[in-house]
Amino acid sequence: MEEIRKDVEGDILYREVDFEVNLTGSFGVTSLQGEEEFKDLINRADSALYSAKEEGGNRTVVLCREL
Repeated sequence: MEEIRKDVEGDILYREVDFEVNLTGSFGVTSLQGEEEFKDLINRADSALYSAKEEGGNRTVVLCREL
């Protein structure tokens, strides 16, 4: 995801003389852990995404299930 985020970061969507619109992305990443339910995976990915946004955006946050 970090490679994709870096590729997206450099894109300019719109440009005028003194104005640019750049594209950035925030991503939350996790993985399915053992026998856990799918809803737990989605909740963890959602938490990772919101952490990325709260930390200023344009970043990737990876969360693992607490053991």
